[in-house]
Amino acid sequence: PVNDTTGHVYSAFSESDQSMGPMMPFADEFVQYDEDYDLGIDPCAQGATGMDAWAQSGSTSSLYGGMIARALDALGEAPEGSYIAGLVWFQGPSDDTSTLAAAYAAKWLEFVSDIRTDLDLPNLPVVIAACGSKWTHITPAQNDIGLPHDTARIRTDDLPQPSGGDITDVDTYVEIGTRMAWAMRGLLP
Repeated sequence: PVNDTTGHVYSAFSESDQSMGPMMPFADEFVQYDEDYDLGIDPCAQGATGMDAWAQSGSTSSLYGGMIARALDALGEAPEGSYIAGLVWFQGPSDDTSTLAAAYAAKWLEFVSDIRTDLDLPNLPVVIAACGSKWTHITPAQNDIGLPHDTARIRTDDLPQPSGGDITDVDTYVEIGTRMAWAMRGLLP
């Protein structure tokens, strides 16, 4: 349920992981482009997870399976004529080791391919936000991914990176969401 951390249908999404991110700024910026556009966001974020945690699975108790099921459920509840327009991806600090970062591109490309296959959307637009300069292994790995068709990448290494465990601050999340919206708009017809 929106703004309710209890009663999750899909157990993969922790009740304790409700935090700030770039999706509201993304939505705000995106709808400014076309005020007649009805936008639904199905947030499936789960903090402190690496790419291995998002491996393809048909189980709705897995992150991947729960994400696919939530997307299909949301589409089923949406007004007739609705469609899944795209995917935005902002993840990576948990993969910030030399070993995990070296395998990241292959895992991310497989992830995108699996989503497109499982949703039967072979041209689903995808935007990845590379992590900032604070992460010395994963950020270069994300910036070096050879992007498949209908994908875009935004860089965040030019944005403020607070010290400590926080990924970023509110102003930086707003900028990341704005950049993601512009990149997604560039992929849509």
